[in-house]
Amino acid sequence: MERTVIALVSGGLDSLLATRLMQLQGLEVYPVHLVSPWGCDEKAIENLERQIGQHVARIEKGTEYIGVVRNPIYGYGKNMNPCVDCRIFMFRRMVPLLRELDAAAIVTGEVLGQRPMSQMRAQIRRIDRESGLNGMVLRPLSAKLFPPTEAELRGIVERALLYGFHGRGRTPQMALAAKLGLTEYSSPGGGCKLTTPGFTPKLRDFLAHYSDDDIIDATLLNYGRHFRLNDEVKLILGRDEEENRILERYVREHGENPARYTAYMPESLTGPTALACGPISDEADDLAGRAILRYSRAQEMPPEGHAIRVISPTGERVIHATQPLSREEAASLRIGPHELRLSP
Repeated sequence: MERTVIALVSGGLDSLLATRLMQLQGLEVYPVHLVSPWGCDEKAIENLERQIGQHVARIEKGTEYIGVVRNPIYGYGKNMNPCVDCRIFMFRRMVPLLRELDAAAIVTGEVLGQRPMSQMRAQIRRIDRESGLNGMVLRPLSAKLFPPTEAELRGIVERALLYGFHGRGRTPQMALAAKLGLTEYSSPGGGCKLTTPGFTPKLRDFLAHYSDDDIIDATLLNYGRHFRLNDEVKLILGRDEEENRILERYVREHGENPARYTAYMPESLTGPTALACGPISDEADDLAGRAILRYSRAQEMPPEGHAIRVISPTGERVIHATQPLSREEAASLRIGPHELRLSP
């Protein structure tokens, strides 16, 4: 289908604009979102679907992507963002679909110079070359700053209707959005979790303790406060009611291995659910109960301590917690932001 293009969409403004520009040229657009283990803004994708009037296909990046993050050929950015390797991986994943649809191009919302690691001219050339897609990647927002792609040379895409945006500012994109009547989009400045300093310690801990095929444990990095109890056990505490429900659900949905997950749920106080990842012991019970008390609202302590319901694939039981973790203990166990700086 000569007039079909594949649009890689993130849910942000730039990929929304690129997709809409292709639609306005009368092309058959097949939108795709590659889902990372570390966060997919589903609401942003749903909003994009409303704006373009099309369903977006979701394709999991999968365990191969974890291997890319673990050992990037072209290195990391400021944090643990292997941006060049990630773009090459994403484009390579699209090659079979490109052939299946007989599509004319892969379309992205990339803007020359917007991201210093992966959107400078030299890196863009490298990404296109290493992915085997020279001349097949169309960047409508910056197309006039690059040589024409195959789709432009063949007259499938009209180059005169493309743009020459560059740099980190978003003013031209926002003006174009207003011109096209696109008023609902994610605010600029968001993006990949791998670029955020607060996420890096959790990711480093995951890569040190888990293999690439532990995709379920990988997705847990998206939730809660993380504490490393020992080499075998990590504890995650929910930060709100939604995360509490998610952590409890992990036990019920992925509890085929009794040593994998155990949930600790406060019964006699208002506080976070804790999820232990790994084989538990009396020490893990004690630390889980004390961590729950540390992050619970201050409440009167019953003589026997606060009741904590423990849920595992082997059954349920109740333990009692009497003493919260101190700030120093929490700081020594926490993976990520330093507890002493976060607490009042």
